[in-house]
Amino acid sequence: MKPFIALNCEIETTGTGKVRVGRTYVEAIRKAGGIPLPVAPLPTRDLPQILDLVSGFVFIGGNDYSPALYGEEAHESVQPLHPIREEFDLRLMRLALKARDRMGEPKPIVGICGGHQLLNIKLGGSLTQDIETVKPGHGVLHRNREDVARHPVRLSAGSQLRRIYRSATVERPISSHHQCINRLGRGLVVTGWSDDGIIEAVEHETRPFTLGVQWHPEADYEGSARLFKALVKRAREMQF
Repeated sequence: MKPFIALNCEIETTGTGKVRVGRTYVEAIRKAGGIPLPVAPLPTRDLPQILDLVSGFVFIGGNDYSPALYGEEAHESVQPLHPIREEFDLRLMRLALKARDRMGEPKPIVGICGGHQLLNIKLGGSLTQDIETVKPGHGVLHRNREDVARHPVRLSAGSQLRRIYRSATVERPISSHHQCINRLGRGLVVTGWSDDGIIEAVEHETRPFTLGVQWHPEADYEGSARLFKALVKRAREMQF
């Protein structure tokens, strides 16, 4: 049986405020053998049914989470998320971190770009609000004028991501971010870096298959199929 994988959703900050999720996220999960289940903002009382139904979680990218969440004033470069999305994402991440299968095993979580940052924030960490401001000349490596860049990511020995990718380096992942992790959240360890020292991947040291990547694997499925297949495989194990 194919496992359901929950996806949080974007809310447009202009126009009618449509709730949507990028097709590349949906297709990556589908190609890997899962069933993507976008979850629109819901009251907490309605979420237990969703949590029982899904066997894993993917938290998507987007605009910026409020620096107030980690005790800072917003830099002028911050592009805020819709407040309804931000509030819901925080609740959904909190519940996802508590989610267990019938045997009490944690359900897998993958945070992508903003989702990677959300995982860190929810666990008490902070972000560098604008890489180019703090480290002039570095930001170009992570987001170019077309909003997309490519650069290698080095993976630490013994990390789950290194086992998944079967390589010490992710050679040309797609990157599109102006923020990055600063202070690590509780229980997280750094398992991936770009050549300029920016944190590109984290994993939870005690909660199995709980990780975040700063790049966009969904935008390059062929290059990151192993990540989504590993997620779906772990999610399938949650069903039995």
